[in-house]
Amino acid sequence: MVQRDFRFLDDEDDRLQFIARMREVREAFIAMRSVVPEARWYEVRDEGWSLAAIMGHLQWMDRLHLLQVQLAIWNLPFPFSARTWERVAGWQQRIFQRRLMKSSVDGIRGALPDQEAFILQMAVDDFSKRLTYAPTGQVLTVEQAVQEFLLFFWQDRLRALRIAEGLHSTPGDLPRQG
Repeated sequence: MVQRDFRFLDDEDDRLQFIARMREVREAFIAMRSVVPEARWYEVRDEGWSLAAIMGHLQWMDRLHLLQVQLAIWNLPFPFSARTWERVAGWQQRIFQRRLMKSSVDGIRGALPDQEAFILQMAVDDFSKRLTYAPTGQVLTVEQAVQEFLLFFWQDRLRALRIAEGLHSTPGDLPRQG
């Protein structure tokens, strides 16, 4: 896994700053609709993904990622192996290939209030609980996983999409990490 600049989410101000970055990267991703011509939204490119498919994938993965964090907080293992993750991604790539963009955008924006409430209400005592991120096998704390899943995961996909579209993706092109 890439080296990450994780931050502490101990107080409300830290969490609100994190939420602002989460919103920023989602809006930057949604804004790619204006960069990619509408006629190409459903065209397969970047490693077999269309813009429509990756948007649906990100929306769905937010739910799955939050479930994984919730299970870790409850001290329950997440039952997905790396191979299962790959299968899920392949399934999503096919299912979401022609998903209506509006559905994904509405879903992404509609999920934000619940994600934000979850982040703001997390108990600091739960931050040190651990989970294994199946695709990489890396062990993360709950505090790190929230950042990996709800921010860095999105930033990585935004960077890949910008590169696939021939845009120069430099650190200044993306909302800041951490």
